[in-house]
Amino acid sequence: MRCFFCALRTTRRKAPIIRRSLSSVAKVIQYHSSVVTGDAIGTSITLLHESLIAQGVASFVACADAHLKSAAPGVLPASAILNGRMGQTFGEDDVLLIHFSFLDDTAEKLAQLPLRRIIVYHNITPGHFFHEVGLGWLGDGCDRGREQLARMSSLFDAAVGDSDYNCQELTASGYRNVKTIPILFDASSFRSERIDPELLLSVRERADVNVLFVGRFVPNKRIERVMTMVGAFKNGFAPTVCLHLVGKVWDGAYFAALMKHAADAGIEQSLQLHTNAEPLRLRTLYAAADAFVSMSDHEGFMVPLVEAFASGCPVIAADAGAIGETMGGAGFLMSAPDPAFAAGILHMITTDRDLRSRVVAGQARRAADFRPSRVARRWTETIRNVSAAF
Repeated sequence: MRCFFCALRTTRRKAPIIRRSLSSVAKVIQYHSSVVTGDAIGTSITLLHESLIAQGVASFVACADAHLKSAAPGVLPASAILNGRMGQTFGEDDVLLIHFSFLDDTAEKLAQLPLRRIIVYHNITPGHFFHEVGLGWLGDGCDRGREQLARMSSLFDAAVGDSDYNCQELTASGYRNVKTIPILFDASSFRSERIDPELLLSVRERADVNVLFVGRFVPNKRIERVMTMVGAFKNGFAPTVCLHLVGKVWDGAYFAALMKHAADAGIEQSLQLHTNAEPLRLRTLYAAADAFVSMSDHEGFMVPLVEAFASGCPVIAADAGAIGETMGGAGFLMSAPDPAFAAGILHMITTDRDLRSRVVAGQARRAADFRPSRVARRWTETIRNVSAAF
């Protein structure tokens, strides 16, 4: 069966091959507030959509009407499902996957439709991280989103978290039939040899050592600790160093405070920002970096860790939330954030080629655990089990 929504499929990427079929499932609808190309959740939704189509399932993807203009091609407005304007009828044989990562009134409305319902929880950052730096509007949204998560627990037949850490939060919020399935991740694009040679050359010519961080510029990421580490490395080990920050600015005042910290750490001239890094640029930055460094205080999964693993970029990270779980024994995991200690690890990585090679090999083995075919197989089993339970 081929649905009209195949516009989300790409011609260059093969859908994960699954042997177990979903012939008993009539339709699967995935919803998230926003479905954006290149975004971690959007990519995971698209990969699962492609896998479902490959199995002959009529698959649909929808987002909140307010975010439709920025959505990937073929994404439907949620109102079309709520108001029955799709030219499709949905019933008890169909499965609705609601991806949840922030306060979302539309998600709660969809969760009351007469379908078999699975919530997919990608974590919501606790609001106190934002309240502490004066971002009350964002902190309030996070707190209300967590309250909404608990309020909706009785509306779902099953719950999926993309880490054990997230599943613990689901269980604490009252969900039943909880299962861990990692986020679907297209590792092949990061193993690709196709990079931007001019960017690669300019990065490596600018500094002897290049450090990379990928993530939103928000308080829980503790980017200032990475800046402090780069300052310690610069002062203690002398070679020129550059910190590359890839992410999105959420608040101008907070971003200005980060830049002040960079100046205080003495790395204002050793900093390069990439606020709109398209896939080729991002892949090139991973290839050029000597290490990816994270000292975040809260992560529900952290996809950039796996991107770095797949790219052959050594990872240094402090354990917090699901970080240790995602790393799975690969890379360098610190029990607590310690910028000076991390600077020492970076020095070892950049001066000991054998050590670097062993680290990269271990990370590649861990990245294989997130192969799309393996993760999609777990989704097939979960959807089939929820469908068969009724």
